[in-house]
Amino acid sequence: MSTEALQFENAYSENLRGYSAAKQSSLVWSLPVLCRQFLTTPLDPEKWFRMRAVTSDQDREILEFGKAMGRTLKFVADESWSKGDPPKDSIDFILPVRGMHKSANHLDTLVLVKAMDIAAGFLRLPTRSYYPSFGKVIKLENSHVGYLKRLDDWPRKLEQIQTSFRMYSERTSIPLLAVVLGRDEGEVILHNNEVDDREMITAWNDCVVLDNPRYRLPEMGKGMDDSMITTMAHSVAMDNPSATLETFRNYNIYHYMRARHPLSWSLPNLSLVGNVDSLREVQDHQRRASKETKDNINVNMSLRELFEEGLEQEGRVLNALALPYLSSFYPYDCSSILSSHCRAFEHTSDMPADIFDTTYPVSATSFWLVATKGAISYMHCDCHGVGTVVEVLCGRKLWYIFRRRGSSADDSMIEEYMGDWAPGFIPSPDEWEAEVVLLEPGSAFPDTHHAVLTLENSIVKGHHIYATTTLAKSVTGWIHTCMLEYRIANVLHPELHELLLRIMCHFYRVMTNDDDKGFHYLEIPEMSRNGLLDIIALGNLCIFSSALLPCIEESPEQVKIAIATATGAYLSLIRYLKARYRLIFLSSPENEAAAKLPRVRSMDIGDFAVSSAAHFGRSLIYYSRMAYKLRMRLHDDSNVLHALKSMKNEVNASLNTFLHIDLTDEFLYTYKNEQKKCLHLRPVFDVRHKEDILDLGIYNACDMFESSQASVKHMEMKDFDGKETDNEGSFDEEEQSQSGDQDEENSEDASGSEYKP
Repeated sequence: MSTEALQFENAYSENLRGYSAAKQSSLVWSLPVLCRQFLTTPLDPEKWFRMRAVTSDQDREILEFGKAMGRTLKFVADESWSKGDPPKDSIDFILPVRGMHKSANHLDTLVLVKAMDIAAGFLRLPTRSYYPSFGKVIKLENSHVGYLKRLDDWPRKLEQIQTSFRMYSERTSIPLLAVVLGRDEGEVILHNNEVDDREMITAWNDCVVLDNPRYRLPEMGKGMDDSMITTMAHSVAMDNPSATLETFRNYNIYHYMRARHPLSWSLPNLSLVGNVDSLREVQDHQRRASKETKDNINVNMSLRELFEEGLEQEGRVLNALALPYLSSFYPYDCSSILSSHCRAFEHTSDMPADIFDTTYPVSATSFWLVATKGAISYMHCDCHGVGTVVEVLCGRKLWYIFRRRGSSADDSMIEEYMGDWAPGFIPSPDEWEAEVVLLEPGSAFPDTHHAVLTLENSIVKGHHIYATTTLAKSVTGWIHTCMLEYRIANVLHPELHELLLRIMCHFYRVMTNDDDKGFHYLEIPEMSRNGLLDIIALGNLCIFSSALLPCIEESPEQVKIAIATATGAYLSLIRYLKARYRLIFLSSPENEAAAKLPRVRSMDIGDFAVSSAAHFGRSLIYYSRMAYKLRMRLHDDSNVLHALKSMKNEVNASLNTFLHIDLTDEFLYTYKNEQKKCLHLRPVFDVRHKEDILDLGIYNACDMFESSQASVKHMEMKDFDGKETDNEGSFDEEEQSQSGDQDEENSEDASGSEYKP
């Protein structure tokens, strides 16, 4: 924000008082999300309080404190409220509504009212005639005083945030990276006007859905289905591990009430991260302000220097990402529930060393984050489809969670990172929606698309996970990383691939063990629709890994053997399930591709798995073409271009090797016209044990894959524009000369033979 704009804003604000003045503040983003909702809501405060008073999930101690505070707040605020502009008569609606089963969350109300005073006072705007002294009006117990002390911390926090923006001398603006706008044909690269981080945060806030609560609000007809976030107490999560894992399928989990004393910003506590004098790679945000350094903001710095900068009133804004954290598998007990890959690694640790690396990739799954106040991580996702659990030990962070409007948790659109997405881009509120959560010591939070604002000097432990209930989403994330690499992620960890292969081998070992049955294992999918779709998604990744890995690394022979082993495990598992279960279709499919499959009442699991693999393969071919064109426009001269160019042949080679099928030109061409292109087939069905189907004859169905004309002998294919091509495939006519020779060598180990554990 320019100096002139700031002066104009202050001049405009000086004409307002109290509540109205606070609503105009450009600093409301720095308050907790509920405070921000209060300050910016178009509703009268009375109506907003009434809406908030419907439900509460606070414990009894806080509720009792809230009731007492409510009486005090009414006495103090009824008088001072009328001095606002415009005046408000009463706040009676903050009290419990007669007949309600739960008391109102008065502590939330107290936070909101006090936040209003803080915001107005921080801007040096006229506010109330006096500031209420809650401690003099009511006798508080020690625990209650603790709650109020957390509120009293906000003026200091706001002052620190204001200080952090002095990192740009005279409010120097920051040139953002190029943003790709538009979709499909005719995309052009445009450059944003120079903006500073304040405008970036304002844009994030514009995406926040103010009427999208985390708790059920029956009066509004909204509930948890409207939110990306759900809260879960530590004791509840640990006592109900299965429910916690299933909850993670659809929601980001805000984990709270874990007994842990917060750490202070000190050298002894930073020594937990490692040697405080060793040099580490750190982002220096001040370098963004210079044309000479804006493209390389990384510097070498020790934790001791970072600590000292954090103590300075106008110190540099620094962010140390992905510092190594060498620990055991379960450094955080909530992670032990979600980390299905850890149990898979343990269960397959006896497999020969010539198949899998015997060393657990701890450097890729556990890390430290250290940042000084004011540090910002722009909107991004983490690589290879991992979930991320962060545990704040010191300080506070605001996490913005984003998703495209109209999308759902199960979407696997191949165009997710096309169009508007670019490193550091500003999301449009017309295309994106967001929710915000404040992370404090003792909280944990797994991720999706996210951006992070550091409110205080912070020390955070982080863990990358693969959870059974989100395997389809993890596979989607893995494909995005292979296709676009550093365009969407700031670091790559190819070693995570073996963890996914191990998970498939683990599934086979447990699920086909008739003596053990194995379905009581927490990380083993239930034989339900969601469970089967997760298994098939992971199986498809195994089948096409040989085609995908060249995009991110050269495939050594050991990886090829591991791929063949995991794929053999998958095919054997499908044969096992095929003999025992059958799919019964119930209603319309979830996506367009599934809707075009034959309408049958029942289907063999094996046939559906083949259909899914064929659809997955053509999705990879189409996606690789889009990624190739994008990277050519960005003048990417990496070796990945050849891997993308050869994707069609590699996909067909994988299908031929493992499933003995090829894709026809018609099957490929029909995909181009689908409005919403997704990686996974997700028809709606029920998984029934064959013994539970009384009359199997009524479910006789044709082979879905043959009916869709996908399983046929190899023939010349057409490209996505309908032109005849050779076996190398075609992207654009001017790109033909860049195609390389196709490696036809296939390992004998890469067969679809029965997998033997």
